[in-house]
Amino acid sequence: MKKLMFLGLAALGLALASSVPAQAASQSAKLPASYQGVWYGYVGKTKQHGKTYYEVDKMTITNTRLTVADMFSSNQNLTHQKWQYSLVVPLVITKKVNQKGHERYILRANAVKFDSSGLPTLRQKRVKVNGKKTTALWLRAEGDNTYAFRRPLRTHSWGPDSYFN
Repeated sequence: MKKLMFLGLAALGLALASSVPAQAASQSAKLPASYQGVWYGYVGKTKQHGKTYYEVDKMTITNTRLTVADMFSSNQNLTHQKWQYSLVVPLVITKKVNQKGHERYILRANAVKFDSSGLPTLRQKRVKVNGKKTTALWLRAEGDNTYAFRRPLRTHSWGPDSYFN
């Protein structure tokens, strides 16, 4: 019975998502090519059954969707990642420019209304990694600042560095 109710709610959600208001399409913007593609965010390390694992979120960003794959590796250098699960979100992107001319892009899940203060925003920044300036994707969501890089790096952790100690 619960499964049937869940399927009914999912069908209703799909029906609502397919009826996107025309206004949202007129406000949408396209992401520059430098923002699109694959980005990696280091979440932190986890200890389970006496073994240490390193969690990485692999994000693929396009003009129309965001795909986030949760990956784990037992190697400190984050190689040989194993997939855990993925999440795909259809997007509507809005461009904002502040008084200094800095561009940022606001991500909205397609057909979902959010309070504008908590929407995730993107901007490219130069940050120091091992003494060198590197381009990073600065993500701000619900007051948290995080960075994603074009390759997996153990710097700028997204979460506590140790979960199940």
